[in-house]
Amino acid sequence: MKEINLTDCEAVALGAGILGTGGGGNTYLGQIWLEAEFVTHANPCRIIDASQTNDDDLYCAVGTMGAPTVGVEKIPRGDELEKAVRALEEHIGRSFDGILIGEIGGANALKPLICALQMNLPVVDGDGMGRAFPELQMDSFAIGGLDLAPLALGDCHGNQVILSTVNSPKQAESYARNLTIEMGGSVALAMPMMTGKDLKSLLIRGTLSLAKSIGQGVIRARNVGEDPIEPIIALTNGRLLFSGKITDVERRTNRGFSLGKMQLAAFDGKHDHLEIHFQN
Repeated sequence: MKEINLTDCEAVALGAGILGTGGGGNTYLGQIWLEAEFVTHANPCRIIDASQTNDDDLYCAVGTMGAPTVGVEKIPRGDELEKAVRALEEHIGRSFDGILIGEIGGANALKPLICALQMNLPVVDGDGMGRAFPELQMDSFAIGGLDLAPLALGDCHGNQVILSTVNSPKQAESYARNLTIEMGGSVALAMPMMTGKDLKSLLIRGTLSLAKSIGQGVIRARNVGEDPIEPIIALTNGRLLFSGKITDVERRTNRGFSLGKMQLAAFDGKHDHLEIHFQN
């Protein structure tokens, strides 16, 4: 069994931000929230490999749903994640044996650790995306045929909603997105739940460890004045496409998403510019 502790928060947050490419919520806010939980609970977060899970154990993925811009402006109460998981436990009449990361991108990589500390449960090393995606039907759990219901949502006012049945992952996304808008644009989400047998076939393994390694590589490079891009490329089997500076960002919140585009101007003069369109 591995552990994540207070001193790992910066590295995990950096790595999750890079893997998320801007999605999954603000990593700085997620990092300081996670650091506060470590101080409060004074224990490390237990991390287990998928191979260590029992087939009959039950796990639940945790995160937040909504527009990342709303998540920055709307301060959480702090217990929304745990309460959503507890509501799901009460609905099914069984306690969970561990927490899963829904997406390794951004703050949604850190919030399952927060929930696990609050509930004294381990976190499985992996997630359902390998990065961040904006919609529920886009992860490996849904693509692998897992039923996403029942699922629970909770807001900062203590309101909770459970969807006991949905007929497709796309329908789960549609219903949950509309509820998220009505609940203020950013909510805690507990879903999907799965057995150890399920997660062994559906989980993208080792991505929490990867996020930590990427963050550690960036920190080491910064400390000695080296280019932090090189360790990122090495760890992710990536390649450098463009170097430049951001000249403009346009964002709008629409239908529960942050939509927009970003303009960059090249440093080397070989290219005019790069334009990136984004959703969340």
